[in-house]
Amino acid sequence: MEARILFAHRSDPGPRPAHPGALSPVEWTAWKARVIRHAHAEQVAAIHDAFAGWATVMIRAGRRKTRIWHRRCGERRAAAELRALSDRELRDIAVCRSEIDARVRMRPGRHRQQPISTPNNMAKQELSMIVTLFRSRLNPNVLDDYAPMAKRMSELARTIPGYISHKGFVAEDGERVTIVEFETESALREWSLHAEHAEAKRRGIGSFFSSYRVQICNVIRDRAWTAASKRDTPR
Repeated sequence: MEARILFAHRSDPGPRPAHPGALSPVEWTAWKARVIRHAHAEQVAAIHDAFAGWATVMIRAGRRKTRIWHRRCGERRAAAELRALSDRELRDIAVCRSEIDARVRMRPGRHRQQPISTPNNMAKQELSMIVTLFRSRLNPNVLDDYAPMAKRMSELARTIPGYISHKGFVAEDGERVTIVEFETESALREWSLHAEHAEAKRRGIGSFFSSYRVQICNVIRDRAWTAASKRDTPR
């Protein structure tokens, strides 16, 4: 019976004898041990594969739960930030107070959460232009020396990658306001750290300005309107 069972086992990795009776006692013992070892190895491999598959399923389930937990934490933070805003601030970002919970959750049929404009992530939205307001007042009798430096800085700013535009104004009370636009904060940082610009800032503080103020702003909404040209209607 033992010979039939072992001979019928298909796990023998080596050559199979034509019949168990064709083997000598020594050959039979060696062949039987080889079949048992191979069957045991197959059993161990099967158990390993089963546990490996179970571990993979558990790891994937854990990662999915972690993603869901992080997403829900983000939703709660975004909802708290939106609820802390005033009604006017909510209108500025086109959100109604009654729809805050719906806005921070994933929309049906979508695989990704829609970006929500909250105070902490407004700068990460696609509309990421940086506007710098530079307000200053000059010391008396320095305009002739200041004007060439200001012209040079105007030319230099245009060479910075990400530069959009700049324009300066002078108020009736003597305050000077320069509006500078860059595409990204990194472009503004490159301009701020430029060696020639840094030297001009040191010179301005030491010689030209009686006071100054710099305001760096993120554009959260941009609207523009131009009157259409009116054609003369025939009388």
